[in-house]
Amino acid sequence: MAWDNEPRLFVTPAPPLVLSHVCRHWMNVALCTPQLWTSLEIILPLEIRFPAEFRRLTSALGRWFSRSGSLPLTLSFVPWSWSTFVRGYYRKDPARTTIDDDVRPEAVPIAFQTLLRTLLKFSPRLKVLKLNALEPVYVQEVFQNLSPGDLPTLQTAVVKGCRQPQLPFLMAGNLRVVTLSPPSLASANSIFWEGIEQLELMSSRGCTDTHHRCPICFPSSAVPLHLGRLERLSVGHRWLPVDAYKNCFRNWVLPNLRSLEYKAPDWWDEGETPHIMPLLLSASALTTLVLSVGHIAADALLETLSAARELDDLTIQFQCTEPPVPDDFLAPLTPSTTHGIHRTVLCPRLRNFSFLNVLISDEAVLDFILARTDPEPWSPDQCVRKLESVKVRFPRAQEVDLVALLDERIAHGLDVQFIYGFWNPSVDANR
Repeated sequence: MAWDNEPRLFVTPAPPLVLSHVCRHWMNVALCTPQLWTSLEIILPLEIRFPAEFRRLTSALGRWFSRSGSLPLTLSFVPWSWSTFVRGYYRKDPARTTIDDDVRPEAVPIAFQTLLRTLLKFSPRLKVLKLNALEPVYVQEVFQNLSPGDLPTLQTAVVKGCRQPQLPFLMAGNLRVVTLSPPSLASANSIFWEGIEQLELMSSRGCTDTHHRCPICFPSSAVPLHLGRLERLSVGHRWLPVDAYKNCFRNWVLPNLRSLEYKAPDWWDEGETPHIMPLLLSASALTTLVLSVGHIAADALLETLSAARELDDLTIQFQCTEPPVPDDFLAPLTPSTTHGIHRTVLCPRLRNFSFLNVLISDEAVLDFILARTDPEPWSPDQCVRKLESVKVRFPRAQEVDLVALLDERIAHGLDVQFIYGFWNPSVDANR
């Protein structure tokens, strides 16, 4: 089913096809197992010749999904860009000055719509739809024809790369998980916000556009947006003015938000209110917070954690190692006693803590871990949960053997990981 330089279903052979080629008995078993045929990834590479390849692909799609019985389906779809094809075609052979006669750009929309008509036969069972729509207008037009009624069981939608097309299927009543890149897609579409449980926005500028330009989701700056079922929110962007955050987040109501991930190159300096404060103040049920920012000043961290006191899991990652943080940077999280008075510690329920790419002394980290894993209660008035796991990445060479100094705590179940050296995001992501 996968042909070189032709429309294909997979980058690598799928398990059902592998099983089908072992022997006749295995092939019969595979063909009679509907669960094997419920997931499909369609790849349309750069070089496409018409019309034979599309007829073969369309027929293969119908046969594939017809073997899935009545089970829910997952479809990942990556359409092809004609302009990208032309660039790639000439790049492979610079001597070419014309495109072969059997490659006809005017045939692309017709063939593409034929393919989509086949998929629509199975759309009532689609549970997951991942669409990476590129530049051609006809690609967007095809998906504009998908209505909420065509996708009654759709629960997850991933839409990337579209330039604000109208996508009515985002109003599907069972939709729970949405990823938009850019999130300005939301400003061009009605979305069934009341049902969304997980939301990923890849550009806060687009999120701000949503706030100003979507009359259904944001009728006015004074009207709150209730996202009562939203449990996971991920926001990422590059550079954006501070005011954009206030306009974007100040009216969101997130009573059941459990997990917030925020990735941006922001610098939260002394005296500056962190940009995500409106979200934290609205998310009273938040238990997981991931901050990946340029740098955080000590008082900004204090203000942030003061608004997220019930955290179980906290990750702080700096994108810039300079300047180093002071030794008392973790003081708000560290139990201590001054003149016989117990200081209230922030995030008393914290179980898992990650501190990545932060230039801080070994002594400060050691004091923090010892205080948060002390076997004896430090205060009779406040219950502070013991840390269960700690991960620290130091952007420098190792100076102290912290593992040896924590051997007693490790023996009692503490999970520690200390990483030294220059920061490599892919290393942290795979650990």
